[in-house]
Amino acid sequence: MPAADQVRHLFGYVGLEDAARTCLLALRPRPGTGPYEALVIAVDDTTSETPTEQSLARFCPQSEVRRPIAGEPGAFDVSRARDAIGWEPRATWRRR
Repeated sequence: MPAADQVRHLFGYVGLEDAARTCLLALRPRPGTGPYEALVIAVDDTTSETPTEQSLARFCPQSEVRRPIAGEPGAFDVSRARDAIGWEPRATWRRR
């Protein structure tokens, strides 16, 4: 059984280098970005080796899965961070 905080965070995480890069990118937001933005910063995968769709069904059964989820992608939408500051996740524990 995974740790409770892993489940609470949907097995999401962010690497320290990605977090630091986010701070630097936020100093120079893209044109058209407002002075205050709420951004989700997370990597593209999860800390679980269980497919994301199965993890959601088991630990978050109330979640509505709107499309098939293949593999272990992260459950967080980081598109606002991409649009606002040009952020792309780079870290993953899977490539170590």
